[in-house]
Amino acid sequence: MRNPLETEMRPSLNQELVVRVSPVWRRCAALLIDFLVICICAACLWVSGTGFPSAIPVAQYGVLDHLVSILLHQSRALGLGIGYTLLIMLPLHSVFQARLGGTLGETLLRVKLVVRSGRPPTLMHALLRSVTQVILSALLGLGLLWLLVDPSRQTLGDRLCGTWLICRT
Repeated sequence: MRNPLETEMRPSLNQELVVRVSPVWRRCAALLIDFLVICICAACLWVSGTGFPSAIPVAQYGVLDHLVSILLHQSRALGLGIGYTLLIMLPLHSVFQARLGGTLGETLLRVKLVVRSGRPPTLMHALLRSVTQVILSALLGLGLLWLLVDPSRQTLGDRLCGTWLICRT
């Protein structure tokens, strides 16, 4: 009987490749690391004043007070924050996944993104996966919740794109 943590991927020539699917805790920890990196990058762009006028001088109140003030008093600030986050996340995730087989968090936690053949995804495949993950995350985390009930431990975005997150050997 096969271990439930393993899955079969079929490369060409009808060969079977058995790999260990990444545990949920590793995926969540990698997601948290990636989220923190993206938030730091977006906050740096945001605080630098790139793209919108600054209402309060940063030096007078501090960075955190500045961000809170912007969120409370400028209606377009939240939209710009989300825009900066997506502007950083989509290309960054796609390039890392296509070139290195995973994002910074996934690389640190020894998780690798592969397609059915066991190879890293192409840049277009990784970009499609990133866009799908963003859309499904916007739908109340539907893609991530799918991970908890899926027998092959794929998010809904992974299932739609034909990708798996596996443990690096």
